[in-house]
Amino acid sequence: AGIFIALIGLLFTFFTRTKISEVFPFKLPPVRQFFGSCFMYISLMMVNASVSMITSKLFDPEIRSAEIDSMILKMSPFGAIMIVAVLPALCEEFFCRGFLVRCFNSIKSKKILVLLVGIIFGVMHLDPYSFFPTALMGAFLCFIAIKTESLLIPIFLHFANNALSVVMTF
Repeated sequence: AGIFIALIGLLFTFFTRTKISEVFPFKLPPVRQFFGSCFMYISLMMVNASVSMITSKLFDPEIRSAEIDSMILKMSPFGAIMIVAVLPALCEEFFCRGFLVRCFNSIKSKKILVLLVGIIFGVMHLDPYSFFPTALMGAFLCFIAIKTESLLIPIFLHFANNALSVVMTF
């Protein structure tokens, strides 16, 4: 599914004859922006922990967690990292922070653009329990992509977030 959504962005680029670097920017951002983004990510994780605690009052997180953990534990650690961390980081960032940001570039307000892409990212994961934390993460990654004019930091942070959950599962 992840590869399919990344292909949507590639096809869009091909059919609209847009430069691939406009849809999928890969500029190396300054070191200061990288470390600032990492610090903001850690802060977001604290906010997301609070949001998850509130959400757990509405949904039973144990059922969801047990299903995901059993799926991950059936794979080798390398396979789990590839499937749960590497592919989603690349494919979802290409689609959400590359393709969607480019599609909605007519929205003049960057705040609305960040919010919209965050909501779409949350909905894409099809999980009511994790909608709010995922939407917050999506909005944050969109903000970083717009601010740095690059997908490198969002891809790295997305990978780190997913890889951390895999490592914690094992």
